[in-house]
Amino acid sequence: MELPTPIVIALMLLSLARFSHAGGDIIGVTCDGDLTHWDFRTDKWSEHESSDLKLINVVKMDDSGDGDCTLVAIDDRKHVYYKSADDTEWNGPIPGSSGIIDIDVTSTGKLVAINENNKLVADRGLPGNLHWVRVSGKGQGSFRDLTVFNRFIYAVTTNGKVKRRSENLEEDREWETVVTSSDSNDLVEVITISVQKNGDWLAVTKDNGLALYDDRMGKFGPEVENSQCVVAVEARDGVIRNA
Repeated sequence: MELPTPIVIALMLLSLARFSHAGGDIIGVTCDGDLTHWDFRTDKWSEHESSDLKLINVVKMDDSGDGDCTLVAIDDRKHVYYKSADDTEWNGPIPGSSGIIDIDVTSTGKLVAINENNKLVADRGLPGNLHWVRVSGKGQGSFRDLTVFNRFIYAVTTNGKVKRRSENLEEDREWETVVTSSDSNDLVEVITISVQKNGDWLAVTKDNGLALYDDRMGKFGPEVENSQCVVAVEARDGVIRNA
Protein backbone atom coordinates (compact mmCIF):
# COMPACT_ATOMS: atom_id res chain seq x y z
CA MET A 1 0.00 0.00 0.00
CA GLU A 2 1.32 3.42 -0.94
CA LEU A 3 2.17 5.61 2.04
CA PRO A 4 0.45 9.00 2.22
CA THR A 5 2.39 12.16 1.36
CA PRO A 6 2.74 14.92 3.98
CA ILE A 7 0.03 16.92 2.21
CA VAL A 8 -2.39 13.99 2.33
CA ILE A 9 -1.61 13.42 6.01
CA ALA A 10 -2.26 17.10 6.75
CA LEU A 11 -5.59 17.02 4.92
CA MET A 12 -6.61 13.87 6.75
CA LEU A 13 -5.79 15.42 10.12
CA LEU A 14 -7.42 18.73 9.21
CA SER A 15 -10.65 17.01 8.26
CA LEU A 16 -10.88 15.63 11.79
CA ALA A 17 -11.20 19.17 13.12
CA ARG A 18 -13.94 20.00 10.59
CA PHE A 19 -16.17 16.91 10.78
CA SER A 20 -17.69 15.54 13.95
CA HIS A 21 -20.13 12.66 14.03
CA ALA A 22 -22.70 11.56 16.57
CA GLY A 23 -22.29 8.34 18.48
CA GLY A 24 -19.33 9.31 20.58
CA ASP A 25 -16.01 7.55 20.48
CA ILE A 26 -13.13 8.17 22.85
CA ILE A 27 -9.96 6.18 22.18
CA GLY A 28 -7.19 5.49 24.64
CA VAL A 29 -3.74 3.94 24.59
CA THR A 30 -3.24 1.58 27.51
CA CYS A 31 -0.15 1.34 29.68
CA ASP A 32 0.67 -1.86 27.76
CA GLY A 33 0.60 -0.02 24.43
CA ASP A 34 -2.75 -1.34 23.17
CA LEU A 35 -5.77 0.56 21.86
CA THR A 36 -8.96 0.74 23.90
CA HIS A 37 -12.30 2.53 23.60
CA TRP A 38 -14.41 4.17 26.30
CA ASP A 39 -17.57 2.11 26.82
CA PHE A 40 -20.37 4.60 27.51
CA ARG A 41 -22.69 1.79 28.62
CA THR A 42 -20.45 0.74 31.49
CA ASP A 43 -18.48 3.98 31.93
CA LYS A 44 -15.12 2.27 31.74
CA TRP A 45 -12.55 1.21 29.17
CA SER A 46 -13.41 -1.69 26.87
CA GLU A 47 -11.26 -4.72 26.10
CA HIS A 48 -7.85 -3.90 24.67
CA GLU A 49 -7.03 -4.17 20.95
CA SER A 50 -3.54 -5.63 20.69
CA SER A 51 -1.17 -5.39 17.72
CA ASP A 52 2.48 -5.96 16.88
CA LEU A 53 3.19 -2.35 17.88
CA LYS A 54 3.49 -0.95 21.38
CA LEU A 55 1.74 2.41 21.04
CA ILE A 56 2.35 5.59 23.02
CA ASN A 57 -0.11 7.95 21.28
CA VAL A 58 -3.05 7.97 18.87
CA VAL A 59 -4.97 10.52 16.77
CA LYS A 60 -8.35 9.78 15.20
CA MET A 61 -9.16 11.14 11.74
CA ASP A 62 -12.24 11.28 9.53
CA ASP A 63 -10.63 11.79 6.15
CA SER A 64 -13.78 11.39 4.04
CA GLY A 65 -16.59 13.09 5.93
CA ASP A 66 -18.75 9.97 5.72
CA GLY A 67 -17.81 8.39 9.02
CA ASP A 68 -14.94 6.21 7.77
CA CYS A 69 -12.10 6.92 10.16
CA THR A 70 -8.33 6.66 9.92
CA LEU A 71 -6.09 6.36 12.94
CA VAL A 72 -2.60 7.80 13.18
CA ALA A 73 -0.55 6.23 15.95
CA ILE A 74 2.96 6.54 17.37
CA ASP A 75 4.80 3.54 18.74
CA ASP A 76 7.43 3.25 21.46
CA ARG A 77 10.19 3.51 18.84
CA LYS A 78 8.80 6.98 18.03
CA HIS A 79 7.60 6.20 14.51
CA VAL A 80 4.24 7.25 13.04
CA TYR A 81 1.83 4.68 11.56
CA TYR A 82 -1.68 4.84 10.14
CA LYS A 83 -4.66 2.53 9.69
CA SER A 84 -7.87 3.16 7.71
CA ALA A 85 -11.25 1.63 8.45
CA ASP A 86 -10.54 -1.16 5.95
CA ASP A 87 -7.12 -2.06 7.35
CA THR A 88 -6.53 -4.81 9.88
CA GLU A 89 -2.87 -3.96 10.42
CA TRP A 90 -0.94 -0.73 10.90
CA ASN A 91 0.73 0.77 7.81
CA GLY A 92 4.10 2.47 8.04
CA PRO A 93 6.19 3.83 9.46
CA ILE A 94 5.60 7.03 7.48
CA PRO A 95 8.88 8.25 5.94
CA GLY A 96 10.43 11.08 7.91
CA SER A 97 8.37 10.40 11.04
CA SER A 98 11.21 9.03 13.17
CA GLY A 99 11.71 10.68 16.56
CA ILE A 100 8.12 11.96 16.96
CA ILE A 101 6.10 11.45 20.16
CA ASP A 102 2.93 13.43 19.27
CA ILE A 103 1.47 15.00 16.13
CA ASP A 104 -1.41 17.28 15.08
CA VAL A 105 -2.32 19.79 12.37
CA THR A 106 -3.12 23.51 12.37
CA SER A 107 -6.24 25.04 10.82
CA THR A 108 -4.16 25.90 7.75
CA GLY A 109 -3.11 22.28 7.25
CA LYS A 110 0.44 22.50 8.63
CA LEU A 111 1.70 19.46 10.52
CA VAL A 112 3.13 20.14 13.98
CA ALA A 113 4.66 17.65 16.39
CA ILE A 114 6.62 17.11 19.58
CA ASN A 115 9.94 15.39 18.94
CA GLU A 116 11.91 13.05 21.18
CA ASN A 117 13.85 16.06 22.51
CA ASN A 118 10.52 17.43 23.81
CA LYS A 119 10.49 20.40 21.44
CA LEU A 120 7.80 21.70 19.09
CA VAL A 121 8.62 21.10 15.43
CA ALA A 122 6.75 21.66 12.17
CA ASP A 123 6.89 19.94 8.80
CA ARG A 124 8.44 22.14 6.10
CA GLY A 125 5.90 20.94 3.55
CA LEU A 126 8.47 19.70 1.05
CA PRO A 127 7.63 16.91 -1.42
CA GLY A 128 8.33 13.35 -0.34
CA ASN A 129 9.25 12.55 3.25
CA LEU A 130 8.34 14.63 6.27
CA HIS A 131 11.00 17.27 7.01
CA TRP A 132 10.88 18.74 10.51
CA VAL A 133 12.18 22.13 11.66
CA ARG A 134 12.12 23.43 15.23
CA VAL A 135 9.57 26.15 16.03
CA SER A 136 10.92 29.01 18.13
CA GLY A 137 8.94 30.86 20.76
CA LYS A 138 9.70 32.76 23.96
CA GLY A 139 8.75 30.80 27.06
CA GLN A 140 8.80 27.45 25.29
CA GLY A 141 9.10 24.58 27.73
CA SER A 142 10.08 20.96 27.51
CA PHE A 143 6.95 19.35 26.07
CA ARG A 144 5.56 15.81 26.08
CA ASP A 145 2.17 16.29 24.38
CA LEU A 146 0.30 18.75 22.17
CA THR A 147 -3.09 19.40 20.62
CA VAL A 148 -4.34 22.13 18.27
CA PHE A 149 -7.65 23.77 19.10
CA ASN A 150 -9.32 27.04 18.09
CA ARG A 151 -6.18 28.33 16.30
CA PHE A 152 -3.94 27.73 19.31
CA ILE A 153 -1.30 25.08 19.92
CA TYR A 154 -1.65 23.69 23.43
CA ALA A 155 1.23 21.68 24.91
CA VAL A 156 1.81 19.85 28.18
CA THR A 157 5.25 20.38 29.71
CA THR A 158 7.26 17.62 31.34
CA ASN A 159 6.49 19.16 34.75
CA GLY A 160 2.72 19.21 34.27
CA LYS A 161 2.00 22.74 33.03
CA VAL A 162 -0.23 23.42 30.05
CA LYS A 163 1.00 26.20 27.76
CA ARG A 164 -0.33 27.65 24.54
CA ARG A 165 0.76 29.83 21.63
CA SER A 166 -0.77 30.96 18.37
CA GLU A 167 -0.75 28.38 15.59
CA ASN A 168 0.78 31.06 13.34
CA LEU A 169 4.26 29.61 12.98
CA GLU A 170 5.53 32.39 10.76
CA GLU A 171 5.93 34.68 13.75
CA ASP A 172 7.95 34.17 16.92
CA ARG A 173 4.99 33.96 19.26
CA GLU A 174 5.31 33.80 23.05
CA TRP A 175 4.00 30.83 25.03
CA GLU A 176 1.60 31.56 27.88
CA THR A 177 0.81 29.23 30.76
CA VAL A 178 -2.88 28.38 31.02
CA VAL A 179 -2.71 25.62 33.66
CA THR A 180 0.02 25.54 36.29
CA SER A 181 1.47 22.56 38.12
CA SER A 182 1.42 22.31 41.89
CA ASP A 183 2.24 19.99 44.76
CA SER A 184 -1.13 20.66 46.38
CA ASN A 185 -3.22 17.57 47.02
CA ASP A 186 -6.29 18.90 45.18
CA LEU A 187 -4.54 19.51 41.84
CA VAL A 188 -4.35 16.68 39.33
CA GLU A 189 -1.18 16.71 37.20
CA VAL A 190 -1.75 15.79 33.58
CA ILE A 191 0.56 14.19 31.01
CA THR A 192 -1.54 14.43 27.82
CA ILE A 193 -4.55 16.51 26.78
CA SER A 194 -7.32 16.28 24.20
CA VAL A 195 -10.43 18.27 23.31
CA GLN A 196 -13.81 16.58 23.43
CA LYS A 197 -16.54 16.93 20.81
CA ASN A 198 -18.24 19.62 22.94
CA GLY A 199 -15.04 21.65 23.34
CA ASP A 200 -14.30 20.55 26.91
CA TRP A 201 -10.80 19.48 27.90
CA LEU A 202 -10.08 15.85 28.74
CA ALA A 203 -6.66 14.80 30.00
CA VAL A 204 -4.68 11.77 31.07
CA THR A 205 -3.23 12.20 34.55
CA LYS A 206 0.17 11.11 35.84
CA ASP A 207 -1.71 8.25 37.55
CA ASN A 208 -2.93 7.10 34.11
CA GLY A 209 -6.58 8.02 34.58
CA LEU A 210 -8.83 10.58 32.88
CA ALA A 211 -9.66 14.03 34.24
CA LEU A 212 -11.93 16.82 33.01
CA TYR A 213 -10.93 20.47 33.18
CA ASP A 214 -12.91 22.53 35.68
CA ASP A 215 -13.24 26.05 34.23
CA ARG A 216 -14.54 27.47 37.50
CA MET A 217 -11.66 26.07 39.57
CA GLY A 218 -9.03 26.48 36.85
CA LYS A 219 -7.69 22.96 37.22
CA PHE A 220 -8.10 19.37 36.08
CA GLY A 221 -9.80 16.80 38.27
CA PRO A 222 -10.93 14.83 40.05
CA GLU A 223 -10.18 11.71 38.04
CA VAL A 224 -13.01 10.00 36.17
CA GLU A 225 -14.03 6.83 38.00
CA ASN A 226 -12.78 3.55 36.47
CA SER A 227 -10.65 5.42 33.93
CA GLN A 228 -7.19 4.25 35.01
CA CYS A 229 -4.81 2.29 32.72
CA VAL A 230 -4.16 4.74 29.84
CA VAL A 231 -1.19 6.87 28.76
CA ALA A 232 -2.95 8.84 26.00
CA VAL A 233 -6.48 9.76 24.91
CA GLU A 234 -8.15 10.92 21.68
CA ALA A 235 -11.47 12.53 22.58
CA ARG A 236 -12.49 14.61 19.55
CA ASP A 237 -15.47 12.44 18.64
CA GLY A 238 -16.92 11.82 22.09
CA VAL A 239 -17.96 13.44 25.36
CA ILE A 240 -17.43 12.36 28.96
CA ARG A 241 -19.32 14.64 31.31
CA ASN A 242 -19.20 13.11 34.75
CA ALA A 243 -16.01 13.11 36.80
